[in-house]
Amino acid sequence: MKVRTPLLTVVMLGIVSVSLQAKTGILISKNNAMMMTPVRGIKSVIGGDVVALDMGGSAATGKKHCVTFKQQKCQVVIAVGSAAARVAIDELGTIPVVFCMIMNPKESGITGRTVTGVSLDIPVVKQFDAFKSVVPSLKKIGLVYSDEVGSSLVTEMKKASAKAGFTLLEKKVASDKEVPNAIRSLKGNIDGLYLPPDRTVAKHDAFQFIALFTFENNVPFMAPTSRFVKKGALVALMIDYEEIGKQAAGIAKKILSGTAPGSIPVQPPNTTILVLNQKTAETIGINIPPGLTQSSKIIK
Repeated sequence: MKVRTPLLTVVMLGIVSVSLQAKTGILISKNNAMMMTPVRGIKSVIGGDVVALDMGGSAATGKKHCVTFKQQKCQVVIAVGSAAARVAIDELGTIPVVFCMIMNPKESGITGRTVTGVSLDIPVVKQFDAFKSVVPSLKKIGLVYSDEVGSSLVTEMKKASAKAGFTLLEKKVASDKEVPNAIRSLKGNIDGLYLPPDRTVAKHDAFQFIALFTFENNVPFMAPTSRFVKKGALVALMIDYEEIGKQAAGIAKKILSGTAPGSIPVQPPNTTILVLNQKTAETIGINIPPGLTQSSKIIK
């Protein structure tokens, strides 16, 4: 019978018992609900042979935890959040790092020969297909964005619109103050509006203007996250964070089985949930296809 000697490690989550030679480490950027949800998914796939350490938002603490991962002889570390990923990449040397809970990892510098993972970026073509499933008559979509949206995403949006059969009418703004005029210039020329992940355009006053414009002109509006649907957007695709954790854990298991991390491309989320605002649909005269009401999250 193999006996494991427990090692008590103090972390921000409390006192955690871990084995002396856990194969998988989990480095958590910060102990909050968003970060801990994928951790639950990771543990459900990996099992008990894991050491999970919370760096509490402190890079110094993260570096100490990386020493622990080396002492534990971890063969792979899953980094939850960009802060954890950066520390893990800098400190772990040849130990493979699998990241999750990060948007635009390549543009954020989360790359490397021993680095792979799951991004939070839902392919635009998947978003446009979802938009069209709700509003099949869509032909011309307005797009307002700032420099915060990288050139690669703009290129992806153009390709995705062509593939989905949309005409994309673009308006680039330098600040949130320019959003109202950009939106007004689209009036009468679009039958849908798409907002990419762009904090400049999504600032409170700018978003309020966009929402009011879409209500007044009966324009269906697709937003980047479900929180905007709660505020009046018609539709968004929501990510299941626990499934993100499971997906990252699946990559880690491949690496533990001998697959080189460099041969595993960064993956988009496998699982998304369509979120619809029923009140908005009624206000702008959109009849949600019956099949979608059964498979989607409906906000009333």
